[in-house]
Parts: sequence; structure tokens; C-alpha cells
Amino acid sequence: MRAAAVVLLCVAAAALAGCRSSAPLAPKSQVQTTLSNLGIYCGQATQLEAFPGHSAGVKQLDLQATRSARDLVRIMRADPEATYLGQNMRRVVGTAAKEMDSCYLSKASSLLWRSLG
Repeated sequence: MRAAAVVLLCVAAAALAGCRSSAPLAPKSQVQTTLSNLGIYCGQATQLEAFPGHSAGVKQLDLQATRSARDLVRIMRADPEATYLGQNMRRVVGTAAKEMDSCYLSKASSLLWRSLG
């Protein structure tokens, strides 16, 4: 009887340990896809900026990046405290905004910064 009580207690403790509250998770595949797209646009814009006369191409990439930035903002607004790889979505958006700054995608960067308030 005593052994059964110990086993029951251990099972209950294990079940409760798995039920502790934690921050919700952001939709991983959506965030990965969006960040990947932003990274591609950023890399392409950086390459174009290395050579004069490609401002039209950078503007086009900025428009595409802005669409992806909107997707990231939408995910963040659904649950700002949701986490992606251990960081809350507000921090993910802030990091993306800094990256867009660094590769001349100003419209995408501006949209991301404004979403943070």
C-alpha cells in the first residue's frame, strides 16, 4: 500500500511539473519563413548597394521586405509575449528592424520600428 502511494505521488508530481505555465510559443514555421524572406531581401539589397545604379532594384526589394515585415508584425500583435527561440516576439521584431536598417530597406525597417511603439 505504501509503495503504491509513493508511485502515485511520483506520477502526480511528474504530471504537475509538465503543466507549469510558460510563455506561449510563436508559430515557428511562420516566423522562420518570414525571417528567412527578410534575410534574403536584406542580402540582395546589400549586394545591389555595392554597385551604383541599382536603386530601383533596392526599392523593389524594400517593397517585398515591407510585405514580409507586415507578416512579422501581425504575428507579434497576435501575442507579443509569445516566444520564438527563447525571445519574445517584440524582441524578434526589434532585431529584424535593426537588420533592415543595416541593409538599406528603410520602409520595412520603419514599419517594424513603428510597430514597437
